[in-house]
Amino acid sequence: MFSNFGGMGKLHSIILLLFILFIVAGCRKKEDLAYSFTLAGGNGINEQALSEAYVRAGEIKNLRSLLVARNNVLVSEVYFAPNARDELHDVMSVTKSVTSTLVGIAIGKGFITSLDQTLGDFIGSSVYNLPEDKAAISLYNMLRMSAGIPWKELGGESEFVDWYYHSADHINYILDKEMTYTPGTHFNYSDGTAHLVSVVLTEATGMAVSLSSSFLRWKW
Repeated sequence: MFSNFGGMGKLHSIILLLFILFIVAGCRKKEDLAYSFTLAGGNGINEQALSEAYVRAGEIKNLRSLLVARNNVLVSEVYFAPNARDELHDVMSVTKSVTSTLVGIAIGKGFITSLDQTLGDFIGSSVYNLPEDKAAISLYNMLRMSAGIPWKELGGESEFVDWYYHSADHINYILDKEMTYTPGTHFNYSDGTAHLVSVVLTEATGMAVSLSSSFLRWKW
């Protein structure tokens, strides 16, 4: 009887210990999810509400990061595990929006005069296979996906994989295509055209841009 009671006592002690550890672990998890953003108040953002928003954001599956900026100030910046700040990610066509923004910055800084400038203004036929019809394509038409250069992307077979992984020259692969319509007259979603915009940015600014529709690295 006493021996059995002692065994039950040990079992109860173990269960109690595990229960306490579970509670402590739970409290620790809540502590880990507590965020402090000292720049929030000074920029008109409720710090507590922002912290609670980050806690909720951290519960969203596959969310990699959340950054909040206001008044040209980066108020908060959190990368959710296992993601890290300096880790590169496949962002797909978000890159096109980022590229358009970079073009605007380049115009604001004087690297590009206007969207009416053409591909021929930035790259020469001595380096690339650039005939007159493609040299005349404006940056405006490239940004609007109406360059006139054919590309298979939506609605079935895509040539992105062959272009990105198997072509020996990403730029001339695009420029070697025969024009199928007059620039500005027809919309055609194209990773190739987006890549040409990155070429313009590189040539205009002299700064490193490595871009495809899926991958972007920019050093400004």
